[in-house]
Amino acid sequence: MHNIGCLSDIYSDALHIGILKSFDNGPTGNQIQIEKHHYFVHLSFQEFFAARHLVRLLNSTTRDIAIQFIETHKYEKRLQLVFIFVSGLLIQSENTQSIHTFRDTISGHPRDLVGIRHMQLVTVCLDETQCSCAVPHRSQSISLLLNWIRFAFSQNDFKPQEAIAMTINSCTKIQNLPEVHIEFASLLTEAEEHKSRIATFIGKLNITDPHNQLLETLLLPLQHNDEKIRATVCYPLATTGEKAATSQVIDRLAVALGDQNEWVRTNLCTALGVMGEKAATSQVIDRLVVALGGLVQGIRSTDLKGASTLLKLFSDALQWLADADARETEGMQKSNVYDGIDGMSLKVFQLRINKRDFRWLAVLVECCLMEEIAVMVIGDRVIMHFERVAVDTRIRNPELLSELCKAFDGFGLKVLGCRQ
Repeated sequence: MHNIGCLSDIYSDALHIGILKSFDNGPTGNQIQIEKHHYFVHLSFQEFFAARHLVRLLNSTTRDIAIQFIETHKYEKRLQLVFIFVSGLLIQSENTQSIHTFRDTISGHPRDLVGIRHMQLVTVCLDETQCSCAVPHRSQSISLLLNWIRFAFSQNDFKPQEAIAMTINSCTKIQNLPEVHIEFASLLTEAEEHKSRIATFIGKLNITDPHNQLLETLLLPLQHNDEKIRATVCYPLATTGEKAATSQVIDRLAVALGDQNEWVRTNLCTALGVMGEKAATSQVIDRLVVALGGLVQGIRSTDLKGASTLLKLFSDALQWLADADARETEGMQKSNVYDGIDGMSLKVFQLRINKRDFRWLAVLVECCLMEEIAVMVIGDRVIMHFERVAVDTRIRNPELLSELCKAFDGFGLKVLGCRQ
């Protein structure tokens, strides 16, 4: 505790409130207890104090020790929360030099050659700063995330899409950035063949403050010729809830209730139900009577002034949507040709080294992407960061090393070129 800048009285308090426990489960708080060995009751406490220690190093003349540690371990998933804590603590400290040092280190070399782990790291660290405009590399970090979103849909592959959605949903600010919503709107407009999947992807994100441009773009496909697209765009409108319940959105949904397709009408009812009391307009009620017939003949009652009645009316629709989501998820899993390839990247890498067969390079890059493995090259060393372990391999053959770097560089250019 002394090494992370905690005084003895703080140490004693930590014992009293239960953050630390002694291995013999004896009484806490006395001097004898302080001298014993302890463990944290939850890993997150240990990660927080480790982050404090790194911040202390970055703020001192020993910052080189912290820089070296970050460069070596920044792509290890087990330490990701430590770096997230560091990012937030540095913003609170308002130490400009340390903030720049940290952001430069996680954004700089050595870099993950695959790129997806690097994108995840800079995204969650930026989010911890509340995406402040004063944060170094802010625009580059957001641009990198947007590049990966475009790349994931251009490859028609569910695995990167799922990884990106999980990263965004682990954040609190990123999913509501105007830049992200405008990019989604652009994708919905441009990618005709991917509209349904993009809308489903947006619906899985915890968006609480949708941008007007995104809402407008989601409303346009309600007039699309493809009934699947018309039905799917209701999903993100429903998940945004009351924030999406503007008069314009409600009016457009009310008009769409006249759709001849039952699936579309059911999803529209779900979206209106989630929007609650704001959706209980006379226009919506009139459209519901026509669209749902005898099921809602009594909905003109004064009870409709409350949102609870409207939500109860749509309970069957909500259950149907949940069942549909389960069916779609099952279909996505069956469509993923990369299921069960855990450890494949290492096997392909070893085969490529032993056989010196350059034809395996493209497969290696693809496997590393699917398994979210960070790959760094430092001198003649290739370091692969797996879920729980890093594998360090020394390559003596310059030609082998050069071809390996070219393969990953070519892949990186494809990602960066998605928005140009």
